[in-house]
Amino acid sequence: MKKYIHIQKADRKFLAEAFEVTERTIFNATHFEDMNEGTDLMKKIRSLALQRGGIVMVKAPEIETLHDADGYMRQYFGDVLLEFSKKEPVCDVYKHGEKVRHYDNVMTTMTTMTTMTMMKRLLKLLRSKKYMLAWVSVSQKVKPFLN
Repeated sequence: MKKYIHIQKADRKFLAEAFEVTERTIFNATHFEDMNEGTDLMKKIRSLALQRGGIVMVKAPEIETLHDADGYMRQYFGDVLLEFSKKEPVCDVYKHGEKVRHYDNVMTTMTTMTTMTMMKRLLKLLRSKKYMLAWVSVSQKVKPFLN
């Protein structure tokens, strides 16, 4: 996930004048652009931006969870759908509407922390374009098998 420092327009102008650089340089520094991420100037710009009230933000894909009347809980991660049955301990994984995996002995009663861990690992998996998942029955977390 990509991060950036959110600052107001007046702060962008202040930083550009203080460091005698263009607003594009300020944008690159506050958006952690790879090419100049480690330079001293970029670090100083980010530091002053934070001192002036900037907020570190993270761009993340939308995740939606629906508890439907048909007895299923569905979690949407972009083009991936996790479909949990509330009546049986099973989960189906769909990618672009096609069923790619089925899991048995899945509990839907998870703590918030376990759910967040599962979502982070699933997003990492989706970014790596590997679709093999394994359920660890003790903690009910999703872990990718790396081929």
